[in-house]
Amino acid sequence: MTSHCSPATEAPGPSHHTVTFKSGHYPTARCARVSYLTHDGKRSPAADFELYDRLFSNGHVSPLEHAARPMKRQELEEHQFYEFTVKNRDGTLGVLRMRDGGKFEASLAAAGEHRRCDIVSRRVSYFCGNFNGWVQHRKETPGEAVFGSAPT
Repeated sequence: MTSHCSPATEAPGPSHHTVTFKSGHYPTARCARVSYLTHDGKRSPAADFELYDRLFSNGHVSPLEHAARPMKRQELEEHQFYEFTVKNRDGTLGVLRMRDGGKFEASLAAAGEHRRCDIVSRRVSYFCGNFNGWVQHRKETPGEAVFGSAPT
């Protein structure tokens, strides 16, 4: 099996070492380590990556949900949603999330007194996964939504 995130270790001096990573999976490997602590209490990036690979190859990808990066400008545009809090005729509140908020507002205005709800508040959000304005590492992993087997 090819490792998704194997470290390459270099020893610059006798008292310490530097770990250079082939990919940006280190935060995810550390998140996996929090759930699966070593018994001897030692921290080892190489062991963290072995754990990551073992979990990942068995389809356990939940550690990928914790690490995230900020969205780029283009991603903000792609993942932009309009979120409206609305008050229905019966007085209950609801939340509507949609891509084109302008159409929703125009349809309410066109309905006039026959509309079914009124807008209480509006905001723009940028979701890709569970975080607003951030991209979860899981969302950048091919096959992340395929359950029960390792993503390909």
